[in-house]
Amino acid sequence: GNALARLKPNDQTTGLASRNRLLSTLAQELNRCEYLNSSFAILHADIDKLKELNSQDGYRYGDLVIKTVADLLLAESRPI
Repeated sequence: GNALARLKPNDQTTGLASRNRLLSTLAQELNRCEYLNSSFAILHADIDKLKELNSQDGYRYGDLVIKTVADLLLAESRPI
C-alpha cells in the first residue's frame, strides 16, 4: 500500500521523482554544488483549480491533467 508506494523512486501517475527520491537527490545536489561552487534551480508548480477539476470531472481527469503537465516538464528538462 502506501508504505510500498513511498519506496518507489518515481510517482506512478506522473513518472516524476517521488518525494523520497527528490529529498535524497536534493541532498546530493546540495553537496555537489557546494563542492563545485556552483548552483542549481528547483521548480515548484501549482496547477490552478485542480481540486475543482477533480470534483467536477473526477480524479481520473485530474490525474490526466497532472500527467500532461508532468510530461511537458519532463520534455523540457535535462535527463539528469
